Amino acid sequence: MSIFATSRFFITIHKYALALLVLIAFFACQTKYTHAASVPQLVKNIATTPNGSNVSLHTASTSGGHFLLLANDIESGSEWWRSDGTSEGTNLIADIEVGSNSAGGLYYGFIDPYWIVLPYSSIYGQELWRTDGTEEGTSIILDSRPGTLSLSLNAGNVVKVGNMIYYAANNNGTSAINLWRTDGTASGTVLVSNTSLRMAEYSLVNLNDLLIFSASLSLGNQNELWSSNGTATGTVMVKDIRAGAQGSSPANFTVSTTSVFFTANDNLFGNELWKTDGTATGTYMVKDINTGSSSPTFTNLKAHGGLVYFGASDSTYGIELWKSDGTEAGTVMVKDINPGIASSSPAIIAVLGDNIIFTADDGVNGIELWKSDGTEGGTVMIKDINVSGGISMFSPTALLNGTSLILGIDDGTSGRELWKTDGTEGGTIRIKDIYSGSSSSLTTSAFNPSLFSPSSPPVHFVSFGSHVYFQANDGIDGTELWRTDGTEEGTVMVKNI
Repeated sequence: MSIFATSRFFITIHKYALALLVLIAFFACQTKYTHAASVPQLVKNIATTPNGSNVSLHTASTSGGHFLLLANDIESGSEWWRSDGTSEGTNLIADIEVGSNSAGGLYYGFIDPYWIVLPYSSIYGQELWRTDGTEEGTSIILDSRPGTLSLSLNAGNVVKVGNMIYYAANNNGTSAINLWRTDGTASGTVLVSNTSLRMAEYSLVNLNDLLIFSASLSLGNQNELWSSNGTATGTVMVKDIRAGAQGSSPANFTVSTTSVFFTANDNLFGNELWKTDGTATGTYMVKDINTGSSSPTFTNLKAHGGLVYFGASDSTYGIELWKSDGTEAGTVMVKDINPGIASSSPAIIAVLGDNIIFTADDGVNGIELWKSDGTEGGTVMIKDINVSGGISMFSPTALLNGTSLILGIDDGTSGRELWKTDGTEGGTIRIKDIYSGSSSSLTTSAFNPSLFSPSSPPVHFVSFGSHVYFQANDGIDGTELWRTDGTEEGTVMVKNI
């Protein structure tokens, strides 16, 4: 073969080889693109184990453009982290309980520029700390029970008034649960109330800078209505609703404009709806819903638009949706959703626009998502999500851009997954099946609910910027930090802690 023919032969081979390489590169790029479009993109991997970091979101209150969360990266145990919503900006604040042991704890509030938290340390026990999101800015506020003994806390009693956080605690080992306050400094952390006071759990609310709560001065079921202006002399019983040794047990405190609604038993009309403006004369029973000494069965109270909504039963109807403007005439059943003596058992979960969003069982479709504008005609089922039965709700919610509600729903097929609703049937959709199949990505396994309270729960959904952040388990990386913009492709893991 001539030199020319040989050269032509190798040139031909080279051209085919080059073409083959181009094709290989093209398909490789296509595969990579398709994979990237269909698989959530990891923002950060915090605990690279199948168990995950057991992330627990606590607040959207920001310090330096960050939000607060608890996470476990194995090396440091369960400690406080901060995040700006990116992988690089999601970092451990401080290893309070040094090593792999966990500090854990509760979030108590935000006093600029500090988050107030209640972690545990083997040096101080469980005490209040403050952090500005940096290691050097993280320190104990006050060792109120010196040494390794822990402060005894009363679940659910944490509220912010101005630049003070009020809370219920005991620092001497007795059964008393007193009212305390802190401004985030040692000198500003002081006992407010009488040392014999015993505050009831889940009762402390703020009515225009006046604290309202349930308490007694002795052991036993003797709780009555109390108030405090933040001073010892200004901490007093508002009214002895049930005179004598047995208390009226005020509960279900809900603030609505200038009043607090609550339930109480005066031993004449049973456990009924009451309201208070913080004075004795302004504290009275709103209506005897279940007439006589019989008590209605209440579900949670929710304030909206100058009214309070709740579930209640009377002698004619089961537990149905009611509303009250604080007057007897203005306290009425909104709609008999499950007709007759049967109950729809409404559970109010959020406010969206002019409506309250709740779950109810109409006796036909099972438990489904409903909305109400306070009128019978405007109280309707949003969507029959599980056509073969009712849904299972995951109660924490968050607003996305003020127009949609992000929530967790089990539709009977995909497990408990991420959904959104704008209050319409068409706008109520599952965003993403994060844990593919019938398994649930949204679970309660990341925390112990008994350690938290309605005032300071481990928030599952945090609105931050244009996203909602939450904890989820995709079945691969365990429970980690995720975010969503309300779309499937915009629902991604932030960081695998």
